[in-house]
Amino acid sequence: MQILFWNVQTKNVLSREHGAAGQSIAAQAAALNCDIVIFCEVTNESMALCEIEELKRNVLIDHYAPDFSPRAQLTGQMQTDYDNGVALLQANTTRTRRGVNFTARADQLARSATSMASIGDAIVATGHYNPVAGMNAAQQQLSEHLVPLVAKYPYCHARDVAQNHRNYLIYSRMPLQCTFHQVTVASAQREIVEIEVGGSVIYAVHAPAFASGGRDTVQQLANLIVQQTGQGRQAVAIGDMNCDCEELQAYLAQHNTPMALGTTVSIVPPPALPAGQTTEFRSSLLRGRTLNKRLPPTQRSGGTLDYALVPAGTQASLQIAVGIDESDHAAVMLEV
Repeated sequence: MQILFWNVQTKNVLSREHGAAGQSIAAQAAALNCDIVIFCEVTNESMALCEIEELKRNVLIDHYAPDFSPRAQLTGQMQTDYDNGVALLQANTTRTRRGVNFTARADQLARSATSMASIGDAIVATGHYNPVAGMNAAQQQLSEHLVPLVAKYPYCHARDVAQNHRNYLIYSRMPLQCTFHQVTVASAQREIVEIEVGGSVIYAVHAPAFASGGRDTVQQLANLIVQQTGQGRQAVAIGDMNCDCEELQAYLAQHNTPMALGTTVSIVPPPALPAGQTTEFRSSLLRGRTLNKRLPPTQRSGGTLDYALVPAGTQASLQIAVGIDESDHAAVMLEV
């Protein structure tokens, strides 16, 4: 399984109107062909655009693959809710070379609470619809009309964490269920996403940024992995830990801290820099000590903040899939 994690630093990853960095992020993430794509620090507008693009996809399947039409599976009020949401997209299916043309501006719809309420009702109406067959039948047309992520991945979960632009957006090839754990670090209003997919559990997190916040969140993740493996389930964690992994390892060695790392849970960082190369990083966890790091940075600060945790002995590797260009974080890809 390949899992992509990317802290997009409040970029609008589903923007189509503005050719902004967000569109490049969507295209690059889709091109990597991972099984699961996890974004954190997603804008509120991206959350709205996620629903708009999903509804557009349903309309396109209605038109291009009517044998798998989501609308045809609805009756009564659910069909009415669906039609009301679709009407807001202003889909024109006559006198257009593209077959379907959406004339409503998605960015304007995303800023309208009334419009988004209707679009949300339309999405709820098709909540039990499985889009895989329809997407396969209309793949070429979906690719022409939709953001690449939406055209490629049939399953999505958007999590509004009630903090401005701290949201999660998750795309998957396989059905998924998401639950959430509150980060237990005192005063930190952050969440750990628990993703159940394909019989495995994936934890994803954007950890608190203050000195001990990342360290304590890694501890919490390690404990969660131990709990799952104790029940016979495969579990891994990935995220922006906001704690450099070499810094963390040095801290643990210095303090002999009883953490479930090393014997039962292992850190999976990106590959080391070429022999002889190091970078400097000033550690807040080690009270200002400067580290000569052998791992490449995944954030502009110079820290290797984005990495994974797996049960000890698990065959796993982590790569920097996209450099620090579109965001101030690299995208990291875990293969396990």
